Amino acid sequence: MLRCALSALALLLSLCVTAGAVSLDDFAPRVQDLNVTAHADLPGFKATLSSSFGVPVPRIEKLVVALGSPADAYFCLKLGRLSGHSIERVQHEFQAHRGQGWGVIAKNLGIKPGSKAFHELKNTEKFKQQHKNKHNNKNQNKNNKSNKNKGKKK
Repeated sequence: MLRCALSALALLLSLCVTAGAVSLDDFAPRVQDLNVTAHADLPGFKATLSSSFGVPVPRIEKLVVALGSPADAYFCLKLGRLSGHSIERVQHEFQAHRGQGWGVIAKNLGIKPGSKAFHELKNTEKFKQQHKNKHNNKNQNKNNKSNKNKGKKK
């Protein structure tokens, strides 16, 4: 009976540890989704990153190259803002723990899993909506310019 209880306890503990690890690394789908969004309009995505985080586009471009993807650049900038650490510090932490995911990197920089800041880091929808709105406004302005002379008699 004691043996069975200990086995059940060991199983429960391993499930809790596994669940914790999964919750720290559940950034992968967000990274993938942001990269799809970014590659649809990379210059626009970089411009949105620049205006959202107050970082010049050339610095954004270097960050994308150094980290390997536009989404990783986004998470680096966002994590820097939320944690109060510099971009360079976040970049260093990313490069040291690249394979462990953004959740582990956030934890290493003082963002506690489950905290408001951690949830804010995971929420990419606000940024994607910002980018979409900028992209739509840009296309709308283009269409207005091309439609300006339609219907006028010459």
